[in-house]
Amino acid sequence: MRKSHAWQFQVFSVSVRKREKWRWIASVLRKHTLPRGHCLDIGAGVGTLSALLMNLGGAWTVLEPDPDAAREAEALLGVPVVRSTLQAQRFANHAFDLVTAFDVIEHVPNPAEFLHEVARVLAPGGFFLATTPAADDRPYVWRQV
Repeated sequence: MRKSHAWQFQVFSVSVRKREKWRWIASVLRKHTLPRGHCLDIGAGVGTLSALLMNLGGAWTVLEPDPDAAREAEALLGVPVVRSTLQAQRFANHAFDLVTAFDVIEHVPNPAEFLHEVARVLAPGGFFLATTPAADDRPYVWRQV
């Protein structure tokens, strides 16, 4: 699955911001003994964080609506990437124990509808982890809500 020589990891290795974000994500997941069960990564982009998530465990479904990015992610991950948005895919209620959306919510046309759909597909007691970049070229700001 993970090809450490892939261009995605070469970019990742030189980006302090990306590595810091991953450290924060991994620490939150470890704190909650995640990932486990059925997991959904929304907006995988070219698959870098998806690959890191998959290495931690869980059975992952990966979504990426951009066909070019999805092809890059599939090449990296070695698994099919669903070319769709969350709302268009219509997963079953309570289908996932963990849902992730890294730097996605700022791209969706209706964030409230998006969050409602996340809540619908999240299993009771499930966990949702998301990030969004801060405005005005400030470093990423992460917090748990």
